[in-house]
Amino acid sequence: MESGLSQWMKIDALKSFIYPAFQFPMRNSQFAKKHWHAIDQALRKAIKQTLSLPERASNDYLYGHRKLGSFAIPILAEECESEFKLLTSIDEKTKVMAYDHLVATVRARMQKDSVSDTDLEAYLSATFEDDNNAYSITFTCARIASSRLKSLLAI
Repeated sequence: MESGLSQWMKIDALKSFIYPAFQFPMRNSQFAKKHWHAIDQALRKAIKQTLSLPERASNDYLYGHRKLGSFAIPILAEECESEFKLLTSIDEKTKVMAYDHLVATVRARMQKDSVSDTDLEAYLSATFEDDNNAYSITFTCARIASSRLKSLLAI
């Protein structure tokens, strides 16, 4: 954020180049949510300094919708768990691809030829004990988010 660009150009460059570069590691679950949260905090501080805002200024100005006069900065800690958004997308092709990927993942993890909705539910709700989790996949974050919510809500 230390450059000769004007304020709006710095924010535009951040949204055009930096945030898209985060998409691959987010989609492949390369880092835990706490790491994305730390990046969010560092970026929020830098953005507020760039805009000459005090640290105590509301974050709504940064993260709100552009049509309402905000900057629409994405929150990485929320974006990294977008698997549920893919499964409930309004785009039918996206929804079908996400569902097919989930079914293939659950079939491989449970070592079954076919899986039921109950199996999908058990996998996503993290009630299925997965002993063979040597690598992280797209739906690993969804399982982690689900188990985190389960502990927060005491379900």
